[in-house]
Amino acid sequence: FQAEDGIRDVERSRGLGDVYKRQMREYEVNGSITGFDINRNVVMIYNMNLYRLGGRAHTIDVLRWKPRGEYDGIIGGPPCQPYSFANVKRKGTLHPYFPTLERFFYIIRVLKPKFFVMENVKGLISRKFIDYFKLLMDGVREYYEMDYRLLNMFDYGIPQTRKRVFLIGFREDLGLKPVFPKPLPNKTVLRDIVDEEIPDEYYDVSPKLIEKIMKWKPRRIKSLDNPSPTITGATYDKTSLLTVLIREDDGRIRYPTINEVKRIQGFPDWFKFPSHYGRRRIVEYLGESVPPRFSYLLGKEILNTLSKEM
Repeated sequence: FQAEDGIRDVERSRGLGDVYKRQMREYEVNGSITGFDINRNVVMIYNMNLYRLGGRAHTIDVLRWKPRGEYDGIIGGPPCQPYSFANVKRKGTLHPYFPTLERFFYIIRVLKPKFFVMENVKGLISRKFIDYFKLLMDGVREYYEMDYRLLNMFDYGIPQTRKRVFLIGFREDLGLKPVFPKPLPNKTVLRDIVDEEIPDEYYDVSPKLIEKIMKWKPRRIKSLDNPSPTITGATYDKTSLLTVLIREDDGRIRYPTINEVKRIQGFPDWFKFPSHYGRRRIVEYLGESVPPRFSYLLGKEILNTLSKEM
């Protein structure tokens, strides 16, 4: 299953495959990347963009998948909805996605890759869920040296305030300790990534929505010299308090364009979506991803660490 002197990776988190593959080429590492997702549209978008880079995604329900094979790395982002502060309806065990986190650790125990990375929302380490998270980590502790951190993507060149939990584990027999990327000295703000010309449709913001956000969530409206608030699937929602709005220098308030959302989320402009997808559908997928630019920095640290063993 594994290429000689290479890396074979199972990727369960969208947005990591392209930069990880690029980093593998930089380090002259041969191997393959296999991505799993239950959403066939996500799989299609992944393959449409990353197939040429050697990434292959498949529509698989990991709750039913029987882990087999040999893999050097597993990178995963179990659905965050059960632990998200934004989810006020069905949290924890009440959410149908709750079993996926435990399943992630089960897959780690069965396949025992050299390393693994897991990403999730900061709610996972809140008072309500931290004990459950630590219990799952204890289930693989005899096999792995692990560490987790709450990282803000703004510290890594992403023009967005986005705090996420990252857990890194290296198999005990390798004698390696997890290392996280160091924050970058230069920060990126909205002014650095905005389009030169903005179509009129993005200025079509309801005064009632602006008033509502200014009253309850004023930090969702940002000037050009600030990072964007967290991108979510509700970025273009015309009623939600999670809408993202930009205040231009002349005082006008607008939605970010699709290309701006890509850059805010750390995606390259060449990353494509089906032409019939509307902007709300596109931002739903972008908002659920790990910023690829950060993934590159994380992948660099992982391969640097593995090179000490390899």
